[in-house]
Amino acid sequence: MSEKQTLIKLVDLSMSFDQKLLFKNLNLEIKQGDFLSIIGPNGTGKSTLIQLMMKELAPRSGQVIYTDNGFDRKKIGFVPQTRNINEDYPLNLTSFVSLRLYDNLIPWLTKKDRLKISTALKKVRLQDKSDNLLANSSGGEQQRAYIAQALVHDPKMIILDEPTNGLDERSKKEVMEILKKLQVEDQVTIVLVTHDPESVIQNSTKILKLNGDGTFEVGDQSLLENNDVEF
Repeated sequence: MSEKQTLIKLVDLSMSFDQKLLFKNLNLEIKQGDFLSIIGPNGTGKSTLIQLMMKELAPRSGQVIYTDNGFDRKKIGFVPQTRNINEDYPLNLTSFVSLRLYDNLIPWLTKKDRLKISTALKKVRLQDKSDNLLANSSGGEQQRAYIAQALVHDPKMIILDEPTNGLDERSKKEVMEILKKLQVEDQVTIVLVTHDPESVIQNSTKILKLNGDGTFEVGDQSLLENNDVEF
């Protein structure tokens, strides 16, 4: 089996916020097909780190390097923590996903556009609900629609900030099944910020634990077995 391509390399990465050191000299390689879970208590810099990965923030020191020639910010799909649903602006799921194609709503879609959207909706198990209004959909369906948005540009990596937050157990399970299938079958790299231990244990190939005092730990599931981990 060929060596997996490294997509992002974090080199001696350090970051502070409001004079608090979040992490210092963080070194990490994120490869194609990884399922990386970023864990740690609130305020340890998890969301800040994914902003650094997407180059939306500049680190205090160190580098975020995109190492694959075919990989750039456009090849990263992002699912935010907060779902902003405007009930006064009714969108069906097809229209909602199309927003990511053009960053605005246009009155027509090409055949190629519609294929991209239908493929994304199918991957998140919403192909039979494409005409449903987003505002009338369940929390789990809304979250899957956000994942479909992230998929519409055929990304090599998807970064998700607490994607199961506020969902019931059934919806959590479905979201995680979809992400795992993307990782295993499509070799999409998944980077997940989470406070859900079960999601980490069942799905991660790599775990990064931020301790909040500048230190961090990198490992696999054994990291959870050998430590009193606070989520």
